[in-house]
Amino acid sequence: MLMNDWNEKLECLNKFLTVAFKVGVLVGGFAICAYSWIIGYFPSGVTIGDGLLFILLATVLSVLVALFSFSFTSLGLALWPLWKLVIKLLSKILILINRVTNKDLQINSLPKIRKARAEHYGIAFIGFLFAGFLALQDWRSLMVVLVLLFSSSVMWSSIQENEEEANKQLKADISTEQKEAILKRVKRGNSISLLAMVLMPLVIPGAPTMLVTGVMRAADVRVDSATVHIKAPYSIYAEESGPKGQPSNFGASFLKFENAQVLFKGIGSNTVLSLHLKDKDRVQIVVPNSSVHLLPN
Repeated sequence: MLMNDWNEKLECLNKFLTVAFKVGVLVGGFAICAYSWIIGYFPSGVTIGDGLLFILLATVLSVLVALFSFSFTSLGLALWPLWKLVIKLLSKILILINRVTNKDLQINSLPKIRKARAEHYGIAFIGFLFAGFLALQDWRSLMVVLVLLFSSSVMWSSIQENEEEANKQLKADISTEQKEAILKRVKRGNSISLLAMVLMPLVIPGAPTMLVTGVMRAADVRVDSATVHIKAPYSIYAEESGPKGQPSNFGASFLKFENAQVLFKGIGSNTVLSLHLKDKDRVQIVVPNSSVHLLPN
């Protein structure tokens, strides 16, 4: 029994991570293209090596999406005592509505919440860090986070119930065709639930941006703060856009710009810079790699 229980846990985890990775690769490729669209620049002069780096970034992002989704779901499961209270409160509200309106609203239709397993609590801490960071970035996303945590817990509980119900039906004396129909129905339902669980955390305000920019920083494609030395004539273009450069130690043909953001570098033949203005606004310029030197702060 113990071995069978562990096999079921591993199989369910494998299904979740498989779906998360497949979706993550698609989301990863789309997210990188979306990042290029957001900054208003698509790399030119891309080599085969740059293309491989793009694939690597999409793969890394897919792993991060899988970790984010799984930790988020684990956090939802770890909060099962809170959801039990919510369900209990909803059931009392339905009972009160039935008494006042003489209606027969089905209390049994409320979702059932399963207890979290031991392995969920460890990964739930990572989900807590993700959720906490997003809530601190924008407090309005807190309600969205709570709703999605509850939804993840409900879906996971539903998957477990479907599996148990299917196992009971398969043990009954039924035909092979009926067993195949049961397996097909459960597989289809669970696949939809798993896909929803993977995608749901990505609708949290700020979550996609956090994941994409995090991967870009880790790959050194994006640098949030740097001092850049730009060579003429591009330094002249930069000053004409507003920022004022300072003398550079790289020579008279260079100008130094501090507190710059490097939005895109290392892929293709150009570097995308966001230069600081006095009124806290920024101006974006594109400079050939050979005409800029970057010194991260």
